[in-house]
Amino acid sequence: GIDMPTDNTPASPITADGSLVEIYRRVSVIDEVDLITAHLEPGGSVLDLGSGAGRIANPLANNGFQVTAVDDSAHMLTHVRGAR
Repeated sequence: GIDMPTDNTPASPITADGSLVEIYRRVSVIDEVDLITAHLEPGGSVLDLGSGAGRIANPLANNGFQVTAVDDSAHMLTHVRGAR
């Protein structure tokens, strides 16, 4: 779990919509990436709107797709790797 300070201040940055960045960073991908890649050409381009912490963008980029990740939270985007 996420360690929370005793003063109830979150241990993770909070986005404008109230989401804890750490929670979204830790959410695992089940089969979304397989479902998405089944409809794409290998190495194709993907626009991930609302990408959050890269739960979908990171595995797609790792699988050779050209991913552009967009999110309104700079804190979330710091966890996106391999995408622009």
